[in-house]
Amino acid sequence: MRDNQNFDGSYFNYYPVTGRPPYGFTNDNPGWMGWMEAGIIVPWQVWQSFGDLRVLEQHWDSMVRYMDYLERQANPDGSQVSSGIGDHLAIERTDIGLTNTAYYAYDAHMMSKMAEALGKTREAQKYAALYEKVKAAFIAKYINEDGVTVAPYVAFRWPGMMAMPGMPTNPNAPKDGDLVPVDTQTSYALPLYFGLLDGELRDKAVANLVADIEEHGNTLTTGFIGTPYLNPALSEGGRDDIAYTLFEQTKYPSWLYPVLQGATTMWERWNSYTIENGFGPVDMNSFNHYAYGAIGEWMYSHQLGIQRDEEHPAYKHFLLQPKVGGTETFARGGFETPYGRVESGWEKKDGGYVYRVTIPANTTASLTLQVSGNQGVKVLKGAEGAGPMRTLKGRVLCELQSGSYEFEVR
Repeated sequence: MRDNQNFDGSYFNYYPVTGRPPYGFTNDNPGWMGWMEAGIIVPWQVWQSFGDLRVLEQHWDSMVRYMDYLERQANPDGSQVSSGIGDHLAIERTDIGLTNTAYYAYDAHMMSKMAEALGKTREAQKYAALYEKVKAAFIAKYINEDGVTVAPYVAFRWPGMMAMPGMPTNPNAPKDGDLVPVDTQTSYALPLYFGLLDGELRDKAVANLVADIEEHGNTLTTGFIGTPYLNPALSEGGRDDIAYTLFEQTKYPSWLYPVLQGATTMWERWNSYTIENGFGPVDMNSFNHYAYGAIGEWMYSHQLGIQRDEEHPAYKHFLLQPKVGGTETFARGGFETPYGRVESGWEKKDGGYVYRVTIPANTTASLTLQVSGNQGVKVLKGAEGAGPMRTLKGRVLCELQSGSYEFEVR
């Protein structure tokens, strides 16, 4: 990405781009935000997963050039331009200015944390302030006091288009600049996941997101840049029940719908192939495409409950917050960290479930179980490594040392 970053600082919408000189976008043709963000998100994810600062050191100047590019094209209030591809292949369109602004804030958040890790105090403060500016701009421009996402109306017209003589006009039709509801799943998932909404406004946005999902028969309407954050936003908003409903849905569009059409990989479209109609549009119809497979992150982070602690990269310390739900009778899985393999899983039993976890050597974890009081939790294995249990708002919290544990939760 650094080799082929454009001279103006922008990235392209995919890499590698072969056979051309450094190639991104220009200010005359703004790039695809949410796609170019790989230039910030990839080093952020690598650092958080492995704790090696060298990737940040090597890529820092490139990231700064990209942030400068975004700053040049931003509106004076901190919001972003409404151009690019936006939420590609979504069932319902989301205003592109809204999604671009949300990603701009996320960029600033990641940059402030990475600058702090590199000891760049002035830059950390600069990007933290930018995050707050963009957050305020998002709230002012894209969400009303009822927690409904809105956007300035722009009428469709082609260059030189004029009203035909005698053409009836609707006096109640919105005019350019009027705020109109956006109200899509992506329009809520992004600001919720990126931390742009707080308190009562956040609660209202979660409720509006749930209402939209239910209005669509508990099916997805998100595209490439909204899907990764939909279920995490629901779970973080206290609606694991809706997240599991979406996860288990088999109607179109859903994650399991392609499986019932014969899928053994994730497809580019929800209906790349159907038994009834055959292949979808052949000009853009990959049968091995990551985007919608991003649900895998939620399966690890919420279903299994293994979550990073941003203050302790590489899982030196991490969070365990398993969310038991749905119709599955068990969930079990894990992955390798720099300190060894983390294993987490639960199995439903009459009146509750058994939770099992293995924490690698030289690491610690903070466990949160969804149960009203510690009288509902019994340590079956590993009691010597478990700290005292405490209760907080319908949850039981406990600090764990490295080792293997088994809990009975009722």
